[in-house]
Amino acid sequence: MELISYFVYGDSQIKKGTNAANYADGATNPLIMLDNVENKNFSSELDDFFLTACTGITKEKRKMGTDRDTVLEKVHCLLSSTGIENLGKTEHINRTLSVTFDRWKHKSPNWSERIYAKIATERPRLFSAHMMLVSRILEKIANGGIERRTDYLDKNHSGHAKDRANSFIALMGLILEELLPLIEPNHSVDAMLSSWIKSQDNLGREAASQSNQIITFLEAILEDSERSGIGSSEEFMRWGYEVQCYDKKIKGTASQLHRTFAAVAKRKGLRYEYKNPRQLAKRISDTMRSLQTKSNSDEEPKIIRTKNFSLTTEMNSSKTSVYTFDFSYTSSE
Repeated sequence: MELISYFVYGDSQIKKGTNAANYADGATNPLIMLDNVENKNFSSELDDFFLTACTGITKEKRKMGTDRDTVLEKVHCLLSSTGIENLGKTEHINRTLSVTFDRWKHKSPNWSERIYAKIATERPRLFSAHMMLVSRILEKIANGGIERRTDYLDKNHSGHAKDRANSFIALMGLILEELLPLIEPNHSVDAMLSSWIKSQDNLGREAASQSNQIITFLEAILEDSERSGIGSSEEFMRWGYEVQCYDKKIKGTASQLHRTFAAVAKRKGLRYEYKNPRQLAKRISDTMRSLQTKSNSDEEPKIIRTKNFSLTTEMNSSKTSVYTFDFSYTSSE
């Protein structure tokens, strides 16, 4: 981020800001760089700001000193942040492009922080080249370049973990078309873009698996089931939870899962954020989509397979969805 900051602004603009400052900054500057954003300091206000910037929606608030007048705040910027942890919600994962930096793994004998001063000195020449690149990209956009690249992503990488950012990835593809012949003339743009998408897809699904709250509660239920010695579906009523759990399978409706997750959270001191069964059912759907590792066949349209388990959804006699999470399933992919 320091390298990018010195190019865009001429000095370091990495910061920690208040919510109001972030909105004001994002309305006037092209890039906001936030330092050390982790789950513990990712507040609901910062969450709202991230999603407002990513989705392009407008924030409306009452004008100070009036009863009826309103003020509209629209964020016109890209966001960049540093951090060790992944932001685990689906709406964050599928809009975030992850880049891993490790100075021990990717050592450079020529690296020095003196390069920042050189970037600041050479900014006029760098910006001249940048504007030439922008003019070529704008011409590609006018000739349908974004649509062409988006169609390529939809056809070859449908449903990847970062698909909410497809329009931005398409723009990056157009930039790659201009730069790759100069950097690696023997490489294919399509091949490099596909390789990068696959890498981002793997990172996204791994982040969803490791930090998703639903997975955490399901694994906690499995642990309790193994400790309780429940051996068959007929015995599940004895162990205190409403869901059935046997042979590494967890079965229940959204309401049963909601009450069970709340009980697990209370017993183990975990945070449980879903307010009702409907919200949980929606989150289950989003989670399965982000974790899915292979497409369903015609023979099993109601089964979603992930890396660690499969999910089967069926209707009971009262037309209520019943979920079965099978952790005995292991993906071959």
